[in-house]
This record gives sequence, C-alpha cells and structure tokens, in this order.
Amino acid sequence: MEFKEIIYLLPNIEVNEVEMLVQLTENLNEEQKLNFLRLYRLERKDPNLGLVFTLFGFAGFAGIQRFYVNDIAFGVLYLITAGFCFVGTIIDIINYKDLVYRFNNILAKKIFLNVAR
Repeated sequence: MEFKEIIYLLPNIEVNEVEMLVQLTENLNEEQKLNFLRLYRLERKDPNLGLVFTLFGFAGFAGIQRFYVNDIAFGVLYLITAGFCFVGTIIDIINYKDLVYRFNNILAKKIFLNVAR
C-alpha cells in the first residue's frame, strides 16, 4: 500500500491535510514515513471533536475547543468572557476546521523534524 493511501485511512482527514502530509514527507524513506505517520496519528486532533467542543460553548463551557488545540490563553479568555459573549464561539463554529488544521499542521512539522533527524 502506498503512503498516500495509508494517510487516507486517518479518521476524518481532508484533502488539504493529505496534500500537506505528502508534501512534508516526500523526502523521507519508507521507514521514516511510517514512523512519522504512527506518531502523527497518535497526536492528531479530529475536526469533528473540535466542533463538539465548540458547541459546548453554548452550554456554558466556552473555550474548550481552544484548549483542545493547545491555545491555552484564548481558552482561559473564552472561559472568563463566555466566549466573548458568544461572538467568539460563533466564529469558532464557522472556523472549527481551520483551528484544528492549524494545530495539526504545526504538529506535523514538529514530528517531521524529529523523524527526519
């Protein structure tokens, strides 16, 4: 099975994330690619779970989505301000995939640096 086909087995992965991973790992050998994928799969965040956490903001738990993507400062700010009076929570509902994608992108680059050594 080809590396790109293996990436598609990740849960809820989108085309732009697959392209980013393939591009990032194109110069690695097969063992490094599989090691990268194993580490990435363990730490990768699921966009659908990010949406669920964002919806918790309307139940009084604003900011959980920010903690999920390791944005601690905004998470605390959302908790204190009720998600900027729900405006920030509504914006995060619209942009939840981008929040998670940015986290996963940074994560992939960190893992790549460790695997490529």
